[in-house]
Amino acid sequence: MKKNYLKRVLVRNVLLISDNQYVANSIISMYPLLKVKILNKIPDEISNFDQIIFDSNFINYKEIIEQFDKLKSQKISKRIIPGKTRYYIGSDDSRKKGVIVEF
Repeated sequence: MKKNYLKRVLVRNVLLISDNQYVANSIISMYPLLKVKILNKIPDEISNFDQIIFDSNFINYKEIIEQFDKLKSQKISKRIIPGKTRYYIGSDDSRKKGVIVEF
C-alpha cells in the first residue's frame, strides 16, 4: 500500500506580490493574526516567508513559474491570483487537488 505524504506548511508570514490595493487590503483582512507583507517586486530573499501569493495581474506567469522553480526545495506555500479574479489558487502537493480561496 502506497503511503500518502502531504506537505503541510504552517503559515505565519505571508508575502503578497502585487500592486493592487484592493487585493492587499483583502489579504490583510483575511489573515488578521498573521504577518502580511505586501511588495510590488520579488525580493532577493523570500525564504523567511511561509506563504507567497503572486498576483498574475502584476507579475507574468513566466516569472511566477521561475519563482516556483527556485522555491521547490523549500517549505514555502505558493499561491497565484489568476487574472482579474477575487480568489487565489494553489496546492502544497502535486498529487492532490488544490484549494481556491476567495477574498
